[in-house]
Amino acid sequence: MTLSGSGDHAGGSDLRLPAGESPRTVEAWVRFVDSSREMYAVSWGTLGQNQACMLGVDRGRAVITQIGDSIHGPMLSTGQWHHLAAVYDGTYHLYVDGELAGEKAMATMTTVGPGPRIGNSVYGQDKPFAGDLDEVRIWSRALSASEVAGQRRMVFSQPPAELVAAYDFEVMGSGAGIVIPNRGSLGAGVNLLTRSGPSGSGPSFGPGGAF
Repeated sequence: MTLSGSGDHAGGSDLRLPAGESPRTVEAWVRFVDSSREMYAVSWGTLGQNQACMLGVDRGRAVITQIGDSIHGPMLSTGQWHHLAAVYDGTYHLYVDGELAGEKAMATMTTVGPGPRIGNSVYGQDKPFAGDLDEVRIWSRALSASEVAGQRRMVFSQPPAELVAAYDFEVMGSGAGIVIPNRGSLGAGVNLLTRSGPSGSGPSFGPGGAF
């Protein structure tokens, strides 16, 4: 999924994503084109202190934030694919390309709210992603370090029960109103719908991807 950075994104309204202090793993392949700003690949929750779960890139560095606290990883190469993963098991662990890049105990209390947003933050049209996203996955458990490294290029013919949402973006076209099927265990209830930004442009899709 290619995003202009003007606020175009894909969103859903399901309320069954991991909330409160429940364990989770969020994964995304990202290829960003602007290292001068903060932008998010995956987010859900609300705007209260510690009430969101967001994974993305902050001025060229991988980042996990929940509003009020964050973890930053190393600088990433602009224009190249990187795998990012946020794992929460009471402590947040940030992985970049299969390697642990940072960890921190944060008092997460993610509120159930409309979501997920793919390519934007819970702030609304603020902090939109500019570049490409692929293979976004949300798990209802904390993956181990070996699972993060070993499964990041894996294609699941049958999704495990804990893989609640998975988006491969294998659709065609561009603009608002395109349905992106959820390949995870929660099924169509967590399908996404593309949405345009203030400029009127929407996400675009085509052949190729992270792997």
